[in-house]
Amino acid sequence: DASEGSTEDLVARTLAALRAAAARVGLPADGAQLLRLGSNAVFELGEQVVRVTLPGASTAPAGHSVDAARWLNAHGVPAVEALQVEQPQLVDGLAVTFWTSLGAEPRYGSTTELGQLLVRLHALEAPERPHLTVTAPFERLDQRLAALQLDPADVRFLQERADRLRKEYARLDFPGEPVVLHGDANVGNLLRDRAGRARLIDLDGMCRGPREWDLVQTAIFYDRYGWHDDEEYRAFVEAYGVDLMSWDGYQVLADVRELLMVSWSAAKAREGRDYALEASKRIAAMRDGLSRRDWVPL
Repeated sequence: DASEGSTEDLVARTLAALRAAAARVGLPADGAQLLRLGSNAVFELGEQVVRVTLPGASTAPAGHSVDAARWLNAHGVPAVEALQVEQPQLVDGLAVTFWTSLGAEPRYGSTTELGQLLVRLHALEAPERPHLTVTAPFERLDQRLAALQLDPADVRFLQERADRLRKEYARLDFPGEPVVLHGDANVGNLLRDRAGRARLIDLDGMCRGPREWDLVQTAIFYDRYGWHDDEEYRAFVEAYGVDLMSWDGYQVLADVRELLMVSWSAAKAREGRDYALEASKRIAAMRDGLSRRDWVPL
């Protein structure tokens, strides 16, 4: 289980995997510095970034993200660049991948750039590799809800909401054909490289499905949470050419995406008081129909 062992143990084990993998592909591993410990251990290594899956986590997304990055860059959609070495490297049950660093401090792209890149992405024909599964939001949701360590009443509320939304989502009439999806499209996953070019990151969830799934986060970040202002949302709509909020299925899709967000923050509640407080606030707002304007991006 990825949660077992101390943070120090996790860092030591993932760093050992990094060093072994770097040796295999001929890269020096001296001076690796931990950047963050989230769903992966992420290290800075000179002008490279190295991602290492955590113990107990699936290694499949690592290979998927490498294939996705290479395919996107080859087809005119700027994405984070995987180094041209054989990867992922599997060491001690962990997957290690190597990437070009986008810079010491994250610099986010704009809503205009996000809309423009999604137009290009959604116009591509689905490739043979990486194999793109059909988006299945409730699979991920069910896994998260089953593992939550919250007040049983809160878990029951989230599960009941998921059951209702599953039925409503099944009835949605998506207007277009399925497209290639980023899967988690928002400006938080659009970073500038050292030359200032906006590139898509976090490609583990690239899949196929309705384009609306890639548009809904920017819409709710504006509409529900106030994380985008009027000008930023208008810029996104102009760049992409569609205002999702005018579609009659918007509210259901927004509710599904919101429930995924809340389940993610609830799953992280055991990692610290800030996550726990934010999860409690979000669940209360959903239960009582309160404003979401005080939700904090995580």
